[in-house]
Amino acid sequence: MRTFLAAPLEGISTFTALVDRLESDIRFRYQCGFGIGKVPSVSTFSWVFKKIVDLNLAE
Repeated sequence: MRTFLAAPLEGISTFTALVDRLESDIRFRYQCGFGIGKVPSVSTFSWVFKKIVDLNLAE
């Protein structure tokens, strides 16, 4: 969830750009709650975002 809040603050507007940033910036990755392992895929971020919207959790 932190990732969805941090992305717009960092000027990241697409899930592809978000994954690229998470893969290339270790500090950003840790700030978003991910460790050294793999970060979620673009499709995973898209799926989670859709679930958040469908459940009206963004309000």
